[in-house]
Order: sequence, then structure tokens, then C-alpha cells
Amino acid sequence: MSKLETAVLEYQQSLQERAKNATQRSEATQASIANEFVSERLLAQRLASGNLHSELRYMSEGPEQGWRRRVGCIWVPAPEPVPLPLSAAVHIEAGALINALVLDNKVARAMESTYSMKAILAQLQAHSSMRFATTQTDPPYYLATPVGVLDFKAGRMLPPNPDGPAFLHGTAIAYDPVADHPLWTAVARHVASLPLGEVVHRYLGASLLGIPPDRKLLFLVGDGGDGKGTLLRSCVAAMGGFGSVLPVEALSGDGRGAHGNELLSGLATARLAYASEVPPNLDWPLMKATSGGDPRTSKRMHSRSYTVQGRAWLALATNTAPRPPDQAAADRCIIIPWSKPEESDPDIVTILATPGADRDAYLRACLRWMVEGAAKYLADGLGVPDFARAKVEPEGLSAWLLEEMTAGNLTVGHGQTPLQPFADAAGRWHIDHGMETPTTTALGTFLRSRMASRRIQKDGHKITIYGASFVDRVGHG
Repeated sequence: MSKLETAVLEYQQSLQERAKNATQRSEATQASIANEFVSERLLAQRLASGNLHSELRYMSEGPEQGWRRRVGCIWVPAPEPVPLPLSAAVHIEAGALINALVLDNKVARAMESTYSMKAILAQLQAHSSMRFATTQTDPPYYLATPVGVLDFKAGRMLPPNPDGPAFLHGTAIAYDPVADHPLWTAVARHVASLPLGEVVHRYLGASLLGIPPDRKLLFLVGDGGDGKGTLLRSCVAAMGGFGSVLPVEALSGDGRGAHGNELLSGLATARLAYASEVPPNLDWPLMKATSGGDPRTSKRMHSRSYTVQGRAWLALATNTAPRPPDQAAADRCIIIPWSKPEESDPDIVTILATPGADRDAYLRACLRWMVEGAAKYLADGLGVPDFARAKVEPEGLSAWLLEEMTAGNLTVGHGQTPLQPFADAAGRWHIDHGMETPTTTALGTFLRSRMASRRIQKDGHKITIYGASFVDRVGHG
């Protein structure tokens, strides 16, 4: 072989070697690109641009913070470290990439490890498509149930829709417009027999709507064992995630201590909140703020604070009537004297405590009754007159005070007078007019709503004095 032929052959071999090296570099580059493509960050972007948001969402703030997966029309907390919808989505996406010869089997198995899954979850939190719009969760006038959403304004049931309103809570049972149960029928009949039973029906029904209360607080006042607590427990149980049971110290004026925010955190998402054995020393600024639907800043233990729009309707069972400090607080109180039913049935307590078909049937009847109450509320409001004033101002007190001031016997805003002269004069006036003498508590509450008052020490005892100059019937000041 000549030197020329040898040189040509070597040149051809050199070209082949260069081509082989270029091919190897290209394959290495493609593998590198594939590995980069299936990294946690880029895979998270690929999943977020798909349909994963219809099955998995992240709540970024408030007491509901965390991942949730959709069950029917309700987004429930995902208890597992790696939510099942994510595991399924990653598995499907990995299979598609393997079939497209982009992903190697070994790399795919690594991507489905718990470590990579958690990394993907962390990346998904940054995508807006995977987050709830917090202002659009649990919207008012809609009630999520296990089988669909009840639209109160349209008066019909809507099927589950992942692209519709997002519900983080739902009722414990499905809504049935013809549901019935003999024990619930007895409860509803007793409520209807009360003088203001229709108000109770509308108040409890209106709580389903998810709107702030009408600056009202419901007090059911009666002896123990008369069924008022059973009624409220039944309604809260039927509402499921929309109901809350408050510890009594949460509403006390001096019982919350350092755990106040934690005790009240149930109000953040509740539409109906219930407390029993309510003490007389209520935190009235809190009661007024809650019944007014004011925004409230709270937090759970060891958590950052969050602000929520209050919309819980408070229903309170107590053995003694509340003592509002002023007329503004009194006007918010709906006080229902509760009587004991002729035939109380202890089986209701057992039914509520025992999961099963009988409990579900009882709660369905309760929910149907509440929905009827909501419809009545939407049509005519609570339908309750401003009778709260009569509870704080027994008939005659306003007339007596006006008469005393007109006659010049009493000047508000000048001087200081203890309670006893007021009690003597008011008592005589009521007797002269053939009316029942007001109690000392009622009179004191009435006076505090009309004039300034403060507590002082006298002879080792605390007494209340009022900002008024009072002259009795014989001319003494």
C-alpha cells in the first residue's frame, strides 16, 4: 500500500472516530437534558400546568393551612405525607416520559421516592394554580354536602364541580328534602310550641347560609335536662365541619388566660357555634364583636396569627338569663325561655353518640328542618321584634325615669348616688301604677345603660354609684 493510500485510510478512520465521539457527546447531552427535565422543579412545573389542581390544592394560610385533596365537592385534609393524587400524577407522568424515550427507568424510580415526592410538593406550593383563593373558599349562600352543593339563592342542588367554588368543610350527612325521623319530629314540635319557637327555627337555619349574624345572640334559658342542649348539639352535629362546640371559658370575661386564641380558633371557620352552661360573667366586648361579624385576628398555639371574617352564629344554652352591661349589648340578645317537653326522650343522646344508620337518619331530618328555617329567614329575616329591651328594661322603668327627670327629681350627669334611692323610688312608682316591682339586677342594668357608673369601697363593701343627682319624695338630696 502506497503512502498516499495509507494517509487516505488514516484520514477516513479519523473522521469516523470524530463522528463517534460527537455521537457519544450528543447522547450524553440528551441524557443530561433528560435528567434536568425530570428534576423536581421542572416536573413540578409540568404537573402544575396539568390537571393536578383539580384533585390536589394547598391552603397557604390560616388554621386550615396544608395540602387538601378533593372528595366529592369537599376538599379534605391530606393525612398522608405524600398525598395520593400526587403519587398517581407522578407515576402517570413518569410512564409517559419513559414511553417517549426521554426518561430512563432507573431515573423514574428515583423520582417516585418519598424524598423526591416531598421536594415536588414543596415546589408545587409556589404555583398559583395549586393554591386556593382564600377569599373564595366556603362562599356564602352555598352549603357543601357529601353528594353536592345546596345553592340557597337558586333553591337547588348543584353537582360536584372541581372548577366551581372550593369548600373546605361540609355537612356530616347528605341533604334530603323529605327526610324524617320520629325523635326529631318530637324535637321540632316542641320548638314550635314555644312562644318564640319560630325565631329559634329561623336563627338556627340562617346559620347554614355562611353570612355574618344579624347582630344577634341566641340564649336558650331554662332548667337542666329540658332538651335545649340536645337541640343545639343535634344542629352542630348535622352541620359537620361547619359547626363548632365552644368551651365555656372561651366566652368568659376572665377564664381564657394565655390560651384565649386557641379556645376561640373554632370560630374561624364555623357557621354555627354552640356552648352550654354559659356563665353569667360573659366577655361582652367579645360577644358584641362576634355577633357583629367583625374581622378577628387569632392564631393556634405556636402558629402565626391570621385574620378571618367572623360569620359564626352563636347559640348558647344557660340556666340563668344573661346580664348585658348596657342597652347596646341587650339589644343583641334573643332570650328564649325554654320549657321542658312533656315527653323527653333520652334516646336522642344515645343516638348522637352512636355512629350508624339511625344517627344519619336523625341528622338528615335535623338538616332538612334547618334548611327550611334558612328559607324562612331568606324570605322574612328573623321575624323577631326588638323585645330584648323589655328584658333589660322591665315595663315602666323608662316611663318612671322620664317622669323623675321631668319633675326635676333627678339630674343625670351631675352628682353621685348609690342604688338604694333609685330602688326605693322606682319601687314606689311601680306599686302606684299597679305594676310588678323591678328586680335590683334589672334596675342596675337599666341605670348603667342611662348614666355612668363605677364601683367604690364603703364600710368594707363594694357598692355601685351612678352619675346622677337624685332628690327623694320628701325633698332630701
